[in-house]
Amino acid sequence: MNEDIKEIKNSLCEYQELLNKEENLKSDKWYSLINKTGWLLHIQSAINTANLLLESFKAGKTILVHSELGKDRVALISSLALALFDPYYRTMKGFEVLIEREFISFGHQFRTRLANCQENGMNRKDYVPIFLLLLDCIYQTMIQAPLAFEFNQRFLKKLAVHSQTLKFGTFLNNNDIERDAWNTRLGTISIWRYIEYYKKDKYLNKLYDRELSISPLNVNPIPSKLVVWTSLYLRWIPPTVISKEDYPNEM
Repeated sequence: MNEDIKEIKNSLCEYQELLNKEENLKSDKWYSLINKTGWLLHIQSAINTANLLLESFKAGKTILVHSELGKDRVALISSLALALFDPYYRTMKGFEVLIEREFISFGHQFRTRLANCQENGMNRKDYVPIFLLLLDCIYQTMIQAPLAFEFNQRFLKKLAVHSQTLKFGTFLNNNDIERDAWNTRLGTISIWRYIEYYKKDKYLNKLYDRELSISPLNVNPIPSKLVVWTSLYLRWIPPTVISKEDYPNEM
């Protein structure tokens, strides 16, 4: 995965701009317009790279994940590969552990990368939606393996939306030094605890089968297998505009 982080940002901006116009949803050139934004290509690239790691996992090899282009990709690829390989990380608690370790403890700069608490938001040069890219990759995996995850797409959507609302302290800071300085852990609500104590049943996948989900997942990232995450990106579009035949429903 060798894309410049600016390319990822620009692709998402073009992708969201495209999806926010109802006339584009009805265009005969819909799929070509989507492909031109490059967002699905970034998803494809991330899944391809994670699949390479997955094969090494299966062979019992020890792996060091490193990127010359920065540690953003390291958190993305390691998290995705582990979710594909180990069924524990496809449970609600396991996914929390994964994000806390590979993103939060690893020092992913949520405040900077998501432009939280900062003016101009997505227009800032440091804005890079790596965390959203991971969630979209997991969403694509769910579409292809609907029995393999304990949590549903609403859970992913909750994380995607509230990573930028500042409602929860989980995604406020760049590192543990900031969390201690801001007293984030004690002074704010954790999104994990909120879901666990108040809304857990809402985010459970009714199709989940623990016994059938023990094997590593094989995700096919070819363009024809990738879909638009409608409940997230099209949540402002009236349901009558969206064809049920073209877009999958939430689990």
